[in-house]
Amino acid sequence: MDKDCPNCGANSWVTQQSAGDVVCTSCGFVGEASLIDETAEWRSFSDKSNAVDMNRVGAPINSLLDKGGISGTSIAKGKDGRSAGFANLDRYHQQSTTVNRGVQDGFRAISHMAEKLSLGQQFINRAQEIFKKAQESKVAKGRSLDAVCGACLYIGCRLEGNPRTFNEICAATQSADKQAVSKAYKAILKKLQSELDSEGGGPGMQKQVGILSPKDYIRRLCSQLQYPNVVVLCCEKAAEQVTQRGISSSRVPISVAAAIVYFVGKMTSSPREIDQVSAVSGVSAGTIKLIANDELAPDQDKLISDAMLAKLK
Repeated sequence: MDKDCPNCGANSWVTQQSAGDVVCTSCGFVGEASLIDETAEWRSFSDKSNAVDMNRVGAPINSLLDKGGISGTSIAKGKDGRSAGFANLDRYHQQSTTVNRGVQDGFRAISHMAEKLSLGQQFINRAQEIFKKAQESKVAKGRSLDAVCGACLYIGCRLEGNPRTFNEICAATQSADKQAVSKAYKAILKKLQSELDSEGGGPGMQKQVGILSPKDYIRRLCSQLQYPNVVVLCCEKAAEQVTQRGISSSRVPISVAAAIVYFVGKMTSSPREIDQVSAVSGVSAGTIKLIANDELAPDQDKLISDAMLAKLK
């Protein structure tokens, strides 16, 4: 609330979601009552006599959906001619509901994928925002929901600076393969870029998404392998040098990142097995070993400084 409390004059309010009241924190005066709780729905059981009554009022409001995703009342047609004038309004209502339902299906699919990949709400929000734009621009038409949602989550992860590979995204979908997700990704990216151009510029979508480098994957791989921060920093420094010097430039970034983590890890007191690195990265042990031995080892002194090497041991 933006007004002062009529009881004590203070301007400090708090919303009690369960009761639906807006209460003054200074004197307890109820400024507004019986508001709809916009938080996530809860289940209420009659045998929980001592529990707080979590009344079910529907799903949480989502600002990306029309009317926040709240379903409206159906428009019934009467027997007389007086209701005929509502035909167009009813048709519009049904179309709007159908569109919203399609968006909601996509949102649910994205949430399920994100849960499988242990991604936070910020990634879900970004992917859902992209999905809605894809729906509105018709670029998703004719493509499987799984592929489009996977592509949106892939873009969202890159925009949030925590990329996932196509293989990881596909593994989180129900049925989409790498080719379908990749095609959907390219189509969505192209459409969003053309919309930016028509609106008068802004940073290019391709530039916003960014070009992936081995460093983008280092921190996550090291975290999954439970390496300490000193190893993470050394791997990131090595990844920067690899990119600057054009080493393994023809390789897929995730493959180079996995090789760097394996290569640097061997210099520590508790190195991880190559099979462990392969398991968390999705890169074959043979590829990791080839890059580490043939492409990284010859330039070891350029990739890892003596000072950093001393910290690893």
